[in-house]
Amino acid sequence: MDGVFRRKVVSADFDAATGRAINVKCDDGKGGSIAPCSAAPDVFLGVFDPKTEGAFSATATLWKRLRVYGLVDFKLGNKHIDNNRRALCQVFLRCDENFNPQNYDPILIAEIQQNNITQNWVANDASFLKLRELSANYMIPRSLTRWVGGRDATIGVTARNLHTWTNWTGLDPEAYFVTQLFTRLEQDQTPQLASVMFNLNITF
Repeated sequence: MDGVFRRKVVSADFDAATGRAINVKCDDGKGGSIAPCSAAPDVFLGVFDPKTEGAFSATATLWKRLRVYGLVDFKLGNKHIDNNRRALCQVFLRCDENFNPQNYDPILIAEIQQNNITQNWVANDASFLKLRELSANYMIPRSLTRWVGGRDATIGVTARNLHTWTNWTGLDPEAYFVTQLFTRLEQDQTPQLASVMFNLNITF
């Protein structure tokens, strides 16, 4: 099941005296009408799998010896559930929205205060563009390679997962697990780690 279905608050007011959202109504799934959230159905919010994905790569050789390579990939148009944020705001009550609700949209405050009845606020955009790899390899002159009895040699460095451009609210849009209900959650997942590797290759 790829679709993300959750209840969605569509209107609310903020009561400054109590710090609570009031007059909260949800999408009733019937073309924009509203209903009490306790009786509202789940509505379609998006899909878990990317609608579009791809990659761009380029290779250049400089001064006949230095080979430079770069790879950027992307996934667009999908959503995941940011369960870290849900736990922080609804379970432990440690979000700024809990302490200063007057500074936020009443609809967001209503969803946080709905005690997990609605999850539209944590079904967030997981699209990303990632600088996946950069590498540089230098072909060592054969006059130097012969000193160790070799024919050709290269020395290089490769860096991976250098930067992610995304609106995802969690640590990494690629870090998630699938629950028994086929929901994709990020919670306590290790994000993609940046790494740097050095290599020396000698052909004898």
